[in-house]
Amino acid sequence: MEYWKYYEPDYKWDNYDSSDFAHTLDLLLKNGISIENAWKLIKSGYICLLGSEVLIDRFYGGAINSFDLQTRFPVNYASKIFETEASSSVKVRKVKSLKELYASIEDLKGTKELVFRGQNQNHFISREINNPFLTIPGYGEVSLLPSLWRRMFEQNPQSLEGFQTLTLMEWSNIMYGAFDLAEIEARHQAQLDAGESIYTMSEMAESSDELLREFGKFRMDLAMGLNYNLATTMTTLLQHYGLLSPVLDLTESLDVALFFATHKFQQLDGLSSYQFIGSNGGKSVIYVLSYIKYEMERHEERQDILKYLKPQRPVQQKCVVCSTNQYAINLPGLYLREVILLDFEIPNNLGVIPEQILPGRAMDKFLDTLSNKLSKKQHITQFDKNDIGISA
Repeated sequence: MEYWKYYEPDYKWDNYDSSDFAHTLDLLLKNGISIENAWKLIKSGYICLLGSEVLIDRFYGGAINSFDLQTRFPVNYASKIFETEASSSVKVRKVKSLKELYASIEDLKGTKELVFRGQNQNHFISREINNPFLTIPGYGEVSLLPSLWRRMFEQNPQSLEGFQTLTLMEWSNIMYGAFDLAEIEARHQAQLDAGESIYTMSEMAESSDELLREFGKFRMDLAMGLNYNLATTMTTLLQHYGLLSPVLDLTESLDVALFFATHKFQQLDGLSSYQFIGSNGGKSVIYVLSYIKYEMERHEERQDILKYLKPQRPVQQKCVVCSTNQYAINLPGLYLREVILLDFEIPNNLGVIPEQILPGRAMDKFLDTLSNKLSKKQHITQFDKNDIGISA
């Protein structure tokens, strides 16, 4: 399935093997769960993969064949999900001032690093059987679903569709924008005329010509890493430039999180903007999460493939992302420490302005190249009217 089908309004999100659900139903019934409750669990996202007897909560559990009694359970433990009261240790607090907000964060700091996310309101996981171990008593199960899974969940909550990024050809078309391809072609031909054999990426990476050698190594890195070591880097770019992705963007900066908590995203005639709404009547929220190295990635750690185009949005937003998959669609919720509600009047001069964290094409070479090379550029978020040809 190509990436752009995710945007089709009639896309069914029905790419899954029904035998997984039949296997789950069979195991639950064999372990004393009524057929009514078994279907409640299945429709709520609890599933045993074919060949496994681990009941996964696919909002967090991952396709891992082990138990943690919080997101992955032995099947004979399923009744506990119904019997256990909400017991998440995540705290919800209201703060009455910026001073109190910053003091709250200082109180949370310890041996673990923190990351943040700001939203102008909280959302909950809406399913019949919430995970009691990750549901906050008296509050609910917090939704930190990335954009891709939000769309999937609206269309077909039972879908087990895995994510497929842009094709290598599409990514190459974008990333090669860092090079003067006409010069590379001329140098390539000159080397061929001189008798040098350059017919593959690896041969180009060993060329005697420095530019061809550099370009050849770049091509190999992209081709070999797109679905492996570079996968999170590339999906981070999709996310930060307005495209659907399976990563949730977080930040190391409380100030950046505060900007997104106090501004509402809107689009009009192809131009995106953030309108200041303050605390949104006390609904604006800051999520505080533990930084987990093996589940999260700092954008600054993946700069080699990006050193030519230098995307600015993730840099200016001090980006950290949490990767998810179809068996752990709300994974960031597993690392949530605190939900902070902004219950006070917030001034519109917090120090972070849109131009700083959302620079236009003149300042962001990646955005400029993406806008020129992407086939469906209408999905890119553009915040500068000059970038989309709107006169002042």
